[in-house]
Parts: sequence; structure tokens; C-alpha cells
Amino acid sequence: MSNLRSNISFFEQRMQEHGCVERCERLLTTDEDEYVYEIARTEGRPRVGVYIADAYEYGLADYLARPRRLSAGDFILIFSFGPEIRHDVIERARQDRIGLGNIGKLMGALNLTDVWKYRAPAEGSS
Repeated sequence: MSNLRSNISFFEQRMQEHGCVERCERLLTTDEDEYVYEIARTEGRPRVGVYIADAYEYGLADYLARPRRLSAGDFILIFSFGPEIRHDVIERARQDRIGLGNIGKLMGALNLTDVWKYRAPAEGSS
């Protein structure tokens, strides 16, 4: 749990520092261990819901069990030091227009109107 708390703290600090973030607040959920945030962005960009997933490996079952309040235009943040996220999960999230990745990917995606379209430099345009 302390690792999750340090990840949450790190996330909140990064959001305070990001130039496109106007406001970041945790949303109340029925599960106190579920971390879902709403980010209001600058320059007319739409708000983004961010779910912080605490999973060593993030697979399709984890994706399908995401909070129901997440929808197209939102982002799932993975603080995992395990294997990379499987390609089928990434493709499913793209089809659903949900961003998926680590803190670096979220930081870049927040600059775009459509966060799910962001591709980290290593990903290229595929």
C-alpha cells in the first residue's frame, strides 16, 4: 500500500506541475481503494478522467474490469514495473478511445485534445 501511496503522491505532484492542467481532483467512488481523478485542462481541452491502476501486470481482464465511469477520452495510468502492457490490451483501449500507459505517456497525452491518440516517441505512428 505504501508504494501505491507514493505513486499517488508522485502523480498528484506531476499534475500540479503540468502546464496543461488547470485542476486535478480525486473523484469519490464506492471503493475507497479506487483512484479515479478528473483533470480539467487549459485552452479548451476536454476534461480527462484518469484511473490509477495498481496492477503488477495489466491484462485484458484488468482493462475490462476498469471503473465503469471511464469512457472515451479518459486515461488509465499504469504504475507497473512488470512486463510491458500487452499489445491486445493497448489496441482494445485505442478502439475504445481510452489512453493507456505510464506517467510519461500521460504527461505527453495531456497536451493533445484526444489523449488516446498520443503515441510516445518509441511507439511511432502505429
